Amino acid sequence: MIKKLSPLLSLVYLLFACSKLTTNSETTPTPFPLQIPVQRITTAAPIPISLDNLAANPDFYIGATLQISGQFHRLPRLVCEGNSYPSPAKWALEENGFLANASGIDAQMRSLVDEGQVIKVEGRWLKYEGPVGCEGHVKDETIWYLSTDRVLDPYPLVRTQANTAVGALPDEATMIPGIIAEPVEQSVPSETPPPIPTETAVPYLTPANAVTPTVISATSTITPTLTATVETMTPTIPVSQTPVGTLNVTPTVTVNGSGALATGTLSVTPGASSTPSNATIVNKGTLNAEDLVISNISATNLDRWSLDLVAGDVITITVAPATMNDIVLSLFDSNDVALVNEQNSSLTGNPETITNVNINDRGIHTVQVKTANGGQTDYAIMFMDSDSYSFVFKGLLDENTAKSGNVAADNDHFWFFNATNSDSISFIVTPNNAGDPYIELYNPDGERILTIDDTGDGEVERLDNYTLLDGGMYGIRVAEFDFKPMSYSIELLP
Repeated sequence: MIKKLSPLLSLVYLLFACSKLTTNSETTPTPFPLQIPVQRITTAAPIPISLDNLAANPDFYIGATLQISGQFHRLPRLVCEGNSYPSPAKWALEENGFLANASGIDAQMRSLVDEGQVIKVEGRWLKYEGPVGCEGHVKDETIWYLSTDRVLDPYPLVRTQANTAVGALPDEATMIPGIIAEPVEQSVPSETPPPIPTETAVPYLTPANAVTPTVISATSTITPTLTATVETMTPTIPVSQTPVGTLNVTPTVTVNGSGALATGTLSVTPGASSTPSNATIVNKGTLNAEDLVISNISATNLDRWSLDLVAGDVITITVAPATMNDIVLSLFDSNDVALVNEQNSSLTGNPETITNVNINDRGIHTVQVKTANGGQTDYAIMFMDSDSYSFVFKGLLDENTAKSGNVAADNDHFWFFNATNSDSISFIVTPNNAGDPYIELYNPDGERILTIDDTGDGEVERLDNYTLLDGGMYGIRVAEFDFKPMSYSIELLP
């Protein structure tokens, strides 16, 4: 049973300006009491601590590695029409009426931990000071949270059959921002070393400044010397390619009695990346490692996503379109220098992936997503860092067309399909060996809505006549229950 929040204290202050949360008159979340002088802890050893002691002086622990136990809760995701500035917190732990924000290993937590399950985690206690909310409703907020590195108990995490919906807290733990309770004086927790003032905490992130790539127009120069009438030559460039730099044509003219076409050579001098002159840059928010995010890009738009990275990371970014559009990806470092520029190596309609990019500086990096021909499409995006579990985007599913896959050990696959509101869907996953398929269904908000694990090794998993509440792009996650290799086929049924 989830315990009710104290009317006097809460370990979290959340703002979801574009989402109206369910209210509960018995729960009154509050910000921390701020009257205690700011001090910092200096020990590097992990500190086991209860949430009520942490609530007494959260600033004291900034930068420290903590071990916290509590009931697991998923937090609502911020969904915006335009630019978004989400909180760094993706889930939370509750104990004795206190709720602590947390982030890290988000995909495993959502997939392998049930709502309300008691867990013990370890991570670094951080403080975020910056904008939170949707464009037009953004406020600067202060949010304490645990950047989780690992789960201590239960260990190891295993897949369990769970059919709880993702994306909302239970009513008894709903957070209502803006309620400020009377401060309560508490002493510094007894289990900590004597407080010693140290460095000021650095905010977790700040939104990256939008950068508009310089547009360099292609120009052609033809200077033929003719002694007869010559038809004009127009160089042909494939429509799927955008010329970057200066286009040069050197004609070689052959003249006969009736006149001849000018022929010549075509060369392109490399230059800066190009952007349509009417492109609108849309800052979509921050991506966290292993988060499945489903979004939409409008015609001629450039979507920008922020990544908070550290030197030494090796990252992979993958994007799958929901339609037969051609995705183009770019990655910029914290100084807006291109690490990967205008990558477009996959076939139209297939996922585009930037693989194993080495990060050399700490700070906010930027991923740019666009379509090659200015098309509009929903798309799924995910990035993975050096510590991430491995996810592979496989592509789109069509009815009555079986697709095959080979899941490597400690890997999961994502397939995608489009649906309209109130569609009824069915699909079947057939293992081709002794593997035990484990299936999850994700809605257009990128949240898990269904888990399927009804059979054992070598047996088929299926979903029959399931009604979808929303229209949009859906994801199907295919895995092997024990994280072993598995070959399989998947098919959407009429």
